[in-house]
Amino acid sequence: MDHGPGVPITEREQIFRRFWRRDRRRAGSAGLGLSILSRIVEMHGATMTVEDRSGGGTIFSICFLDVIGVATTSRRQFETAL
Repeated sequence: MDHGPGVPITEREQIFRRFWRRDRRRAGSAGLGLSILSRIVEMHGATMTVEDRSGGGTIFSICFLDVIGVATTSRRQFETAL
């Protein structure tokens, strides 16, 4: 279960920039994952939202359009401890 600190509203635009990391001293991250995800979402005409998760953490929701251009009824939510 994700109970991390989440993503402050003031940083939600920045987290999708290439090489951006909140804590540059922490090893193991190049700061590319969310920028790649953002580009994939854009290329597929999908939408992505970032919300606070009750109890801590963040919910990233991605909604893809189906072949005929109508939003699908199923939404997959990806949670991460950021």
